[in-house]
Amino acid sequence: MGAGAGTEIQFAINCESDELGVPETHGVILGSARVVRGDGEVIALGEVDVDITVPCRRCLEPVTERVAIEFEGRYVPYGSPAASPESGVFDPEVFSLDERGAVNLTQLLREAVISTVSPIALCMPDCAGLCSVCGNNLNHSACGCTEYDEDPRWAPLRTLMAEMSSQAHADHNKEE
Repeated sequence: MGAGAGTEIQFAINCESDELGVPETHGVILGSARVVRGDGEVIALGEVDVDITVPCRRCLEPVTERVAIEFEGRYVPYGSPAASPESGVFDPEVFSLDERGAVNLTQLLREAVISTVSPIALCMPDCAGLCSVCGNNLNHSACGCTEYDEDPRWAPLRTLMAEMSSQAHADHNKEE
């Protein structure tokens, strides 16, 4: 914070993903950042590349993707009311500089990475998923299950669908 407004610092980011504490990330995080001193605050922005691994939503096999993530954050001086949840002027979008006035990008990067993790990843577009009876991964082989236990909670929906189909068929016949 001792530098004048408009002062800019650029640097490379090269760290292990476990430093972020996000279990879906692994490997090295590479990127670059720019920190610009404003009037009473600091803006940090940049981009990082990180490997993210999540389970496929259908078959639970791991899906790994190298993702480019842009980030931007605003930092206020240490002890600023804007960074304190107890204050009346708290701003959840800001980060606090440390006691020395230095920028720590860890929390900003953590939030950017977490917001990028996809809860609906697929290992392939036509993933067949798991057999609901035996749990076999249907992408590897057919399981041979012929009977499926139907969940009774779906019965009202099946009844409604049958009624709608029957009504649509009757309406179609009236038109002819």
